[in-house]
Amino acid sequence: MSNYGEELAYWYLRLNGFFPITNFVFHSLKKKDETCYNADADILAIRPPNVIEVIKEGEVGLDDKIISGDEKSRCVFVYCEVKTGEYKVDDKFFPTERIKYVFKRFGLDPNVVTEDSQILIGNRTFKKILIANELKRNADKKATFIPLESTIEFIRGRFESYYEDKYPSRMFFNSSLIQQFINEANNKKIKME
Repeated sequence: MSNYGEELAYWYLRLNGFFPITNFVFHSLKKKDETCYNADADILAIRPPNVIEVIKEGEVGLDDKIISGDEKSRCVFVYCEVKTGEYKVDDKFFPTERIKYVFKRFGLDPNVVTEDSQILIGNRTFKKILIANELKRNADKKATFIPLESTIEFIRGRFESYYEDKYPSRMFFNSSLIQQFINEANNKKIKME
């Protein structure tokens, strides 16, 4: 993870049952003029069907901004871009050649790629997700928008709800940012008691 926004997005996806990888490199993509270039996806993630985190024999809910309705019983694939500053909605914003590359890596048929933010493929769903501070005009036509602040609220809410279970395990989270969120949740509960 190279910045705080990507780290928050990673943990947001992880806490919603996804197996994410960061900074996925696209090798030798071709532009329309046939020149090659390299690029990366901030996060690629996959969530198997019916995955629910269980804490103390109870199921933990998912955020319906990322998983909703019948998607809980589907395999969900995500290509996520994170923008903590300015960004442009242009032909480089979720370009088709990258989406096709991702489809091939996920083992999906690249011939079904569309410009839609969500693509249904049998019992699977592919989603383009944008996590950013603000939604730029027309960005929501290319990707599902999730405010960065919502990811923070979700993560904090999860740790505040389950601080008794998460606090003893905080050092197993390989993120100092997440360890701090868990510590804050524990301290908040101690002050309330």
